[in-house]
Amino acid sequence: MKRGGPPFNGRNTAQAAQRRYLRERVTESKRLDKLREATAQVMVMCILSALNERFGLGEARLQRVVDRASALIDQFDLRKQAAGWKYAKSFLEEKTREYWPGFLLPAVIPPKTERERLDLGEQREVAEAVMMTYAMALHEIMGFGAERVAAFAQTTERVYREFAERAQDGDYYGYELLAQKISRIVRGKVTVDDSDAAAPIFGKTLD
Repeated sequence: MKRGGPPFNGRNTAQAAQRRYLRERVTESKRLDKLREATAQVMVMCILSALNERFGLGEARLQRVVDRASALIDQFDLRKQAAGWKYAKSFLEEKTREYWPGFLLPAVIPPKTERERLDLGEQREVAEAVMMTYAMALHEIMGFGAERVAAFAQTTERVYREFAERAQDGDYYGYELLAQKISRIVRGKVTVDDSDAAAPIFGKTLD
């Protein structure tokens, strides 16, 4: 195989560095998008499990909550695109300030590197935004006040801890736990589709 020669002159060096920077920048952006998306999906599954376990909400009532929360998340995304994350979050905070206790996604495995700390920060931002939209939906649809919203947040945190502890041995195991919980709610088999799995997000890669 013929190998390309090293960039002997400054122009080639600069071009190579620029290509590498742009390639890594795009990859990192996509990685963070996947991290945010996966975190939001896991939070929704934890929320549904928590609402079923703590308050006995079945599939029909959960669907009403999901529909309203989905609409609120769409509105959040529009505000974020128009004026940024801080504005979109401040809107949620204003709407929920009378009953929202706050939520901090637990770090089951403490971050060791700067990248892991940044990832945890991203996950915590996404998790709290999802939790706040569901708190709004529960307040509007089910009449939840501060006490029940606090119980909802506590139970969701516990379910997430269960997921994260299982995911330490591989993301699949965490998702399988949530699939079992959702299966009980919908009274049907829910399976984990890992056909599109790439790098692990919450745990190790399965061999």
